[in-house]
Amino acid sequence: MHAANAPRQRDEAYRGPDRSARQRFLDARNFVVFYGYGHAEEVQRFDIAILEPAAWDGDSVLRLKDAGLVVLAYLSLLEPQPGEALDGFGPSDFLSERAAEACGHQQLIVDPGSPRCIERAQAKVTNAMRLHFDGLFIDTVSDVERPVLTRFDGSVAPADQLALAVVHAIASIRQAWPSAILCQNMGLETICRLSVGSVDGFCWENFNRCPQNRWFWKTLEWLAGLGPEKRVFLLAEGGDCTVTDSQRDIEMASRGQSLGFLTYLAPRGYSSGVNLIEALTKGTR
Repeated sequence: MHAANAPRQRDEAYRGPDRSARQRFLDARNFVVFYGYGHAEEVQRFDIAILEPAAWDGDSVLRLKDAGLVVLAYLSLLEPQPGEALDGFGPSDFLSERAAEACGHQQLIVDPGSPRCIERAQAKVTNAMRLHFDGLFIDTVSDVERPVLTRFDGSVAPADQLALAVVHAIASIRQAWPSAILCQNMGLETICRLSVGSVDGFCWENFNRCPQNRWFWKTLEWLAGLGPEKRVFLLAEGGDCTVTDSQRDIEMASRGQSLGFLTYLAPRGYSSGVNLIEALTKGTR
């Protein structure tokens, strides 16, 4: 599927972001990331919900939107999910097993330079939009931010080429779905500075685990300087549904909030439950 043709395949019943959705995205006070099933009442307590589309049907998404939420669908751009059908894919469409190991993954990573990378992404986006999501939470882009990665045939895949291919894939989604709200997770080494024109926000996952070195502070400064038309999300995984992992997590989250960032301290795995303290302490509907 070509990006330019994707809008023609929208379901006639598709209800994308209304005019106020983008403003509500910019005005949001909190957000939740939940990849499990159920918990609709808890999810509804937040302003922005990032959800696994396979766990929700269109009516459920519409009920969240009718309650005033901005609802984003999780999209793994470069990591196929377990059991995902990859019809038409061959070895040349993936980076090497060694590249996957370098990223700490067992599954292969899709080569962002492969035409099938964009085709797969567009098919997933089309499905999410048919479920009435307002936009996308684009994940796994940072897989290619490694000094040396190889393709399946053993040839070197330069990091700058892979980064540009990821940026092109994100831009193709923006071109095909101009009204969608796009949030990019990670890719803060190089990709974010190239994709900034195509997305509405950035998420820094597990920011609390990063060493507070020069890169950390420069990245924080860059994110803080994006201006009011971009949202920044700080996401930390760990702990249960009622408490955070440590006082350090709380202090890091407070620092982000002072910069106008939204923060969420998620239960481990993002699918075991919803941390309602995050909604209760930052204002609810």
